Amino acid sequence: AHRRKMEREEEYSRRLEREVQARTEALVDRNQQLKLLNQALQESSLSDPLTGLRNRRFVFEEVSRDLEVVRRRIDDEQQGLSRNDSIDLIFMMIDLDNFKPINDTYGHAAGDEMLLQVRDVLLKTCRRSDFVIRWGGDEFLVIAKQSRQAESEALAERICKTVAESNFSLGDGQIVRTTCSIGFAAYPLFKAQLDESGLDQIIGLADNLMYEAKKKRNAWAGMFGPSEASTSFEVEDGELEPTSLLFRAKRSGKLLTHYSDVDESPEQRVALKQVSS
Repeated sequence: AHRRKMEREEEYSRRLEREVQARTEALVDRNQQLKLLNQALQESSLSDPLTGLRNRRFVFEEVSRDLEVVRRRIDDEQQGLSRNDSIDLIFMMIDLDNFKPINDTYGHAAGDEMLLQVRDVLLKTCRRSDFVIRWGGDEFLVIAKQSRQAESEALAERICKTVAESNFSLGDGQIVRTTCSIGFAAYPLFKAQLDESGLDQIIGLADNLMYEAKKKRNAWAGMFGPSEASTSFEVEDGELEPTSLLFRAKRSGKLLTHYSDVDESPEQRVALKQVSS
């Protein structure tokens, strides 16, 4: 009788251990599923639903960390420490020149299709290390790390050229062409005021420079310092308002012009071209 009792107790103990193990495994699986679900929710909250690109929230939640890295690097420089880990950021605002007429003429579905193709153009044109972000509407933001001045200018020129040369298919045999305007600013632009130069300020500078380029269309303008800028278009004396970001660079003789190798007339740059099927 005592032996049978011991066997029953052992069997009960083994059964209890199996149940505990099964429940533990189920709990681990459930926690893993919950973790994956939370990751998916986090990912979706940082992505644009149309293009799948990163969105504004990603910029303010994630890229702000890069600003901290740059601030620490500048602090090290000022203390005479090594700058081997130098990381500079370029914020490049891109706006399509003819998106509204396309949307109005062909409809929002066609406009969405065009934005998807512009996304593909940008992803192919930019480096894999660059962030390509859907900023809103027909505006995109490219954030480039460790980009020298010449590389930033070349990237802006390459994006303008590639967009201008692309045929965007809207379906039903409808093909349109467009151009884009780009403004970009380096971070840090004001090394003496690092704490006051946040994401809002630097993106605002890029946006203002984009509007300077927008006056010419199929053009870009960029700043690398408070009085140092470059453009893809000629800026005549007296053309800039004193409030223009380019005015100070022009006045100090540090406004450089890089002429585009795209041979297009202004009319060709802004034309909408329709090709029948």
